[in-house]
Amino acid sequence: MRTKRIIEQILTFGLAGKMGRGYGNGYARVAAGDPSKVVMDIDPAIQLSEEFNIGNAHFKLSDYIVFEVAGKSMEPQGIADGDFLLTKEISEQEAIQYNDYIIIEVDPEVFDDSECDYKLRKALIGINSNDNLDNKMEILREMGHHQLLLEKYQRLFREKYEKARGKYNHDQLIASITYRDGEMRYSFHSRKFVKFRAEIKARKDVADTGWSSLS
Repeated sequence: MRTKRIIEQILTFGLAGKMGRGYGNGYARVAAGDPSKVVMDIDPAIQLSEEFNIGNAHFKLSDYIVFEVAGKSMEPQGIADGDFLLTKEISEQEAIQYNDYIIIEVDPEVFDDSECDYKLRKALIGINSNDNLDNKMEILREMGHHQLLLEKYQRLFREKYEKARGKYNHDQLIASITYRDGEMRYSFHSRKFVKFRAEIKARKDVADTGWSSLS
């Protein structure tokens, strides 16, 4: 399993914030977009400061697992290709919250030749196998996802859900969003593949000063 490999790398290199995965600058990659298609030129000169401040709060890089974003699908959410995400590992029992930025392990049965082991999504809502899907869409509409008033998006939401449900049977599914060519797309993933929650972002062009909270 990829998670086991990450833990082994953390233990080997002794730094939770640096993965030692051989990507040039030592940070892991997470795909913003199709993990089998993303391409990123890594600048080995970019290294994040070990300590930094956001407002009056002080943080240490070693308290986090760091991912470098590969791809542009989350740019509408302000996360660009080459940005850094500081994450915390989450257990399978921990609840995923609305608007969490989540790092999802790529299912090897779906992407067996992926360049990235993980992909980035913005979480919406958890859906159990016995939940009423129409009720879940209504909750999302009340949260501001007004496109689900349109039949086209209801159909796409349902099609994506049914495809994931057919594969993952009784697993809880996490509905999330990504973007393609600037247009929002829904996606569904088994809760068991959600491994990290992103808490802090560092901009690639101002890595020492461009810190911001994602919570």
